[in-house]
Amino acid sequence: PFSPDELSTLDDVPWEEFDDEFKAEVEQTIITCLGRTQPFRLGGDPSSEDDLGPVAHGPLFSSWCHRVVDLVNSNDIIPDIPDMQQTLMKNLAEEKVSEAVDAYVNQMEDYLDGCPVYNDDVAGKRDGMVIAADMVSEGLIKGEGVAEDKELERHSLGVLVELCKELKHLITSDKLLDESLDKLKKKCIKDEHGSILDQLKETNSKRSRESCEAIARRLYMSFRAIVRDDATKMSDKQFEAGAKTVEDKFRTIARGPAVQETADIFLKEQKDADKIFLQRVSSINALYQDTLQKKEELDKDVEQKNLMVSTLKRDLEEQKKMEEEHISELRDDMAAKLKKAEDDRAAELKKKQDEMEAAKKDAEKRLADEVAAREERLRKEEEAHEQEIQKLMKTADANMKKEIMAAEEKRRADQAKFRTEMETKLNEAESRMQEEVKAREARLKEEEDRHTKELQRVRTELNEKMEVQKKKYLQEIDELEKQCFNFKACSIM
Repeated sequence: PFSPDELSTLDDVPWEEFDDEFKAEVEQTIITCLGRTQPFRLGGDPSSEDDLGPVAHGPLFSSWCHRVVDLVNSNDIIPDIPDMQQTLMKNLAEEKVSEAVDAYVNQMEDYLDGCPVYNDDVAGKRDGMVIAADMVSEGLIKGEGVAEDKELERHSLGVLVELCKELKHLITSDKLLDESLDKLKKKCIKDEHGSILDQLKETNSKRSRESCEAIARRLYMSFRAIVRDDATKMSDKQFEAGAKTVEDKFRTIARGPAVQETADIFLKEQKDADKIFLQRVSSINALYQDTLQKKEELDKDVEQKNLMVSTLKRDLEEQKKMEEEHISELRDDMAAKLKKAEDDRAAELKKKQDEMEAAKKDAEKRLADEVAAREERLRKEEEAHEQEIQKLMKTADANMKKEIMAAEEKRRADQAKFRTEMETKLNEAESRMQEEVKAREARLKEEEDRHTKELQRVRTELNEKMEVQKKKYLQEIDELEKQCFNFKACSIM
């Protein structure tokens, strides 16, 4: 038994929560009440005496009683009870259909959300949930569940069957039940303008396209990395086998109606693109092999030219060293020749100066000797003449003495004149000698100047020859360096 408080809130308790014994007693009470109150039988056609309608169950009867009480207590006109029965039954049926539709939507959405995004990768030993979690963490998919079309339809059918069973318990009128079932089925699976199942399929297709394209892209990009690797030597047969492996793995993991579409469009497009790439790579590889062969030949040629350049550099350095040594030798030789010329000039000048000094001394000595000899001769002649005069004076008379004295005077005058002439001649001879010495000194000076000019000319000619030879060597060095540069340029190319 219920307490008064429990009885006051009895209508808040859901009908399904009462035990079977209580519900059976309530059903029996309703049957008894309805059996004695014919106008309150629910359902059926009031105009037909044969169809009085089934006996209402607890919720319908309770709802009916509440509605009748509300109408009786209202200020409106009391309606015709049979019409009100039909309206009430119809409204109740529509409510139950609406509730069933909502329940169908909720159950189907829950089922779809609870479906896995991907199947398990058995070959790769990876769980489908792990694959989906990785894709979600990378922001590639939203992670919403994906169902196969057949799974979705099968579950839809199961949900619809259960809802229909519930409606059969809730709607007692056969006619209203049939109408309600038709409405439920139409809204859920048979509506021409788009049933709930069609909308769910569309949602499922979008989810499937998203997840299929994401997993297909990931699987194929891993394969593409191998195909387009720099060192790839993949043949067409290997490529086809690899692409088939990717497609098989994709079909194993991916779910939903977009699997076939993704395989036929996305994977095929990627496969065709890489096939063209491999064809081009094959043609490029042939060109590459030819280029590689030419490169090897060029490398050998470059190696030879590098060897030639090295040899040329070494020869150039040796030649440069030899030329520098030769120039140094030329400079040393020129310096030696110039020094020898200077020494020879100085020796010759000294010799000539010595000769001049000797000639001067000899001339002075000869002049002095000649003067001394003449003076000695004059002295002897004078002595002899004096003796002769003395002899004559002793034997001569006065006239003779006068003649002798006159002759002596004349002789002395002649002797003085002779001496004067001799001094004049000596002075002239000395002047001529001085002039000859000056002339010789002038000639020596001219010869020295000529020799100096000749030395200067020789030095200038030697410098010019050295400059010409140096320019020639520098040009040869430039030519050799240009050849080295050309060899290097060829090596680089």
